[in-house]
Amino acid sequence: LWLTYEQMINDHRAAVIAIAHFLEISYTDELIDKVVQNSTIKSMQNNKKANIGINHLRQGGIGNWRNTFTVSQSNLFDTVYKANMAGSGLHFDFGEGLYM
Repeated sequence: LWLTYEQMINDHRAAVIAIAHFLEISYTDELIDKVVQNSTIKSMQNNKKANIGINHLRQGGIGNWRNTFTVSQSNLFDTVYKANMAGSGLHFDFGEGLYM
């Protein structure tokens, strides 16, 4: 199963269903609805079992790394990412027109 964060954000319900299929888990629409509702950033931020207090549940959304990485860090990531992903056949949408 190849599933990106961006895919999960863009179609959360479809991502949950894809995970259930991959894990060969039987589900109902009601169960999918519950998982979708409880796996949003806002829901997890308010859940003490999910939010363990080390700021790993920040804002959610796509592309916020642009506000965290410096230009130099971003360029280094791009270089390392391209080298490691070369030949994999995988391409990802990093938001705002950035596809690698």
